Amino acid sequence: LAWQLSGQGVKTLTDTDLIGKDGKAVAANEVDPIAKKWADAMTSRFDELASSQAVFGDLRNCMDLSVIATLIVQERLAERAGCDLTVLMGSSDVDLQPVSLPTPASVEPQCSFVRGRAGWVVSASGGVDVNAFEVVQNQRADDALSPLRVDLPESVKAGNRWWWN
Repeated sequence: LAWQLSGQGVKTLTDTDLIGKDGKAVAANEVDPIAKKWADAMTSRFDELASSQAVFGDLRNCMDLSVIATLIVQERLAERAGCDLTVLMGSSDVDLQPVSLPTPASVEPQCSFVRGRAGWVVSASGGVDVNAFEVVQNQRADDALSPLRVDLPESVKAGNRWWWN
């Protein structure tokens, strides 16, 4: 029962949409080379950015946590390891009151408007999409993790659990 998160973890993407007369965005099906260069540079320097701006490190940690939670549920790891997560899942008799903050449904993008020869150009930036299911679906075996895969000790199989804090 061993998994390892590997790779960049965060990839910055860009997309080009056209705004019709009705105000709705329509995919332009083309890539703006300047926007792609910016997105690629942000991706390649994300570690540096996360080191200087904690919010970007926090973002990566939230993405990783989402992938790990999905992996635990999808692979039934808690059950396979004999680990009772009912307290964390909120389905136990323990009166645990975790801090709860409102989850935004959306975040307003940052926009800029530039008047060009062909008319106005609107640049809208922002948005985060985490598809943890896709990451978990694309997992692959790594023989380097084989030494970490061990059977559960008999004490755990027998129901004797230990805790630490």
